Amino acid sequence: MRIAPRTLTVALAMGVGVAVVPLGIAPAAADEFADLAVTAVSDPPQLRQQGEIFTVSAVVANVADVAAGPSTTRYYLSRDQTPLGGDRQLNGASSVPSFGPNQTRTVTRQVTVPTNMGYGDFFIVACVTIDDLQIGDPDGTNNCAASATTVQIVQSTRPDLKAYAAMPTPPDGRPLVIGERFTVQATTGNSRNFPAGASVTRIYLSTDQFRDGADRLLPGRLKVLAFDKRGDQHGTTTTGIPRDVAPGAYYLISCADDLFQVLELQENNNCQPATGPTIQVVGG
Repeated sequence: MRIAPRTLTVALAMGVGVAVVPLGIAPAAADEFADLAVTAVSDPPQLRQQGEIFTVSAVVANVADVAAGPSTTRYYLSRDQTPLGGDRQLNGASSVPSFGPNQTRTVTRQVTVPTNMGYGDFFIVACVTIDDLQIGDPDGTNNCAASATTVQIVQSTRPDLKAYAAMPTPPDGRPLVIGERFTVQATTGNSRNFPAGASVTRIYLSTDQFRDGADRLLPGRLKVLAFDKRGDQHGTTTTGIPRDVAPGAYYLISCADDLFQVLELQENNNCQPATGPTIQVVGG
């Protein structure tokens, strides 16, 4: 809808005539007539295992005569080339900034095959949506497109390492003095029946049960031998409380493959939440 200029008619003081004063033009929303479409999707690699990464690209077009506001392009694994409710959405999305009438943009994103993805051949489907949910799209039939070829998803042969049960030895519950050295034991496990190379497990001091950037890496490390298959390894290392650590209660968190030496099915589960009691750190 085009909005005509609004005017105000003002009588002149002497009654000789009138003046027509423009009040301005009411602006139309940038996306009011925008029509976003995905016009092409790159072909995926021929083969990928569960948990592996690959790159996908899509061409997003504004096929209308007015500007389009910001939008988001999402990616899916699909048994066919038609977007359906059963398709599996991949991690991540591409943000598409505003662009002008009849323009195109190519967006690229790295995506990861879900570790619990079923096996078989899948097309890549890309779908674009306008970010402002108050604005409709006049043509909902062109928002998605699919790759011309498929990727074959197969079972991953990667291991999956996790570390847990970090605690001082002996676990007598006594406070530890800042600067004091002590021994920590921890268990590193491979949860999949596939081999894993040698790795290193390291220990962190944390005010909560979860590993994050605020945790303090402790000196020492546990050397983990290669796994032939699924199993656990138990080990100990000597560490100490850094002298600049504040007194208080802390958890010990162990992180498997903390130097990223092993290519795993999942890389975000190496540090399991602490389950043991806290240790009390006191001043010297």
